[in-house]
Amino acid sequence: MRNAPLLLLSLALAVPSAASAQDERSTSVIFVYEAGATIQEGAIISMGLRRGIRNVDGVRFVHPVDALTQQPYIEEIADAQSTLDPIADMVRTGDAAYAFARADEIVELFERYLLHVPRAQLVDAYMLSAVGRCRAGQRRQCQTRMGEVIAFREGLEYDEERYGPESREIFDRVRLRTINGGRGTLIVETEPPGAEVYIDGRSYGPSPVRADGLLAGGHYVTVKEINHLKQIVRAEVRGARETTERIVLDANPRAQLIASESVQNHLRGELGEARAQETIQSVGHILGTQQLIIGVIRPTAGSSVHVQLYLYHMRTQHLQASQEATLTVDEAGMDQAAEVAVELYQGVDLEGGIEAPEDTTEIVARQPEIYEQWWFWLATVGGAAVLAAGIIGGAVVAGDASQGPADGFFRFDLDRLP
Repeated sequence: MRNAPLLLLSLALAVPSAASAQDERSTSVIFVYEAGATIQEGAIISMGLRRGIRNVDGVRFVHPVDALTQQPYIEEIADAQSTLDPIADMVRTGDAAYAFARADEIVELFERYLLHVPRAQLVDAYMLSAVGRCRAGQRRQCQTRMGEVIAFREGLEYDEERYGPESREIFDRVRLRTINGGRGTLIVETEPPGAEVYIDGRSYGPSPVRADGLLAGGHYVTVKEINHLKQIVRAEVRGARETTERIVLDANPRAQLIASESVQNHLRGELGEARAQETIQSVGHILGTQQLIIGVIRPTAGSSVHVQLYLYHMRTQHLQASQEATLTVDEAGMDQAAEVAVELYQGVDLEGGIEAPEDTTEIVARQPEIYEQWWFWLATVGGAAVLAAGIIGGAVVAGDASQGPADGFFRFDLDRLP
């Protein structure tokens, strides 16, 4: 695998910033691998870049694997998602027995279609199922459900506004008991190896990974690799034990539009141009992001890699910035990559503009035209006055030829004019 040309796109999950979601600019990261660089090395560096981008106001990531793993519209899922709010109203004020029964159906549906459901909605469905049972007097089942959701959302806070204040005390007790309960280890292996592994939304880096200290119960494992479809599976962790989950990824034919060897070769030839060329434009269009960071990664001596990054704006097609650095492929290297990402965005106009080049044109003082010279107008006005006086004098002479011209005037003999 080290000798095969590979292309990896990676990103961080969307992270709230000072800017509102509608003001944020989406971006993705593409790594072109050279000289035997591996996707494992790229995954570690990309994690570091994401750390840095999180600190850039107004920018959010859209994972290219998410963009390439297109999901069909499922009406049943859409209906269930729109039903969550009415169920929450019912849990607080209405028929709790019907509410938790419907919430159970939604939980089961969401578990079958994990790729289609935001994790926050899955958590909400579990909580509605639990609180509905509490309100209906089924305390044991209520506590079991709460324990299930706390296992994969350890930091979950109880939302009184949504679920009502009556079940808060039960939730707090269950949470304390669950957190102080059994913990185990989850080992995740993937085929192919090197795919980035997320457990309950947290990235653990390229596979294989080992996650220690997970609460006993169900956890959600998400796996992303550019040439394959994203997968999400539920893995059960048992207290004081190791559990191994092996995930075989399905190839994604659509990924060839941006990850084939031909595309990779064309990208190499276009990088560094002041304006995005055809292949870069095509990749940006397929991903649908407003910005695209393209990097070249090459191994160097030891356990380091050299990374060159190019930031393009997909609307204006400008190359807005570039950076390069040699980074270690470890935790320290991730911190270094985070700094490089922040530097890459220094002074970048998120609207797509670029800084105007310095104007070095020599300014030469303009010479006034002849009609702008003072002496020109003095001569012109003076000549006109003399001519006018001569004409007037001629007219006087014509009226009275016996008199000579006044002093200072010439006589014009009109009879002698041709």
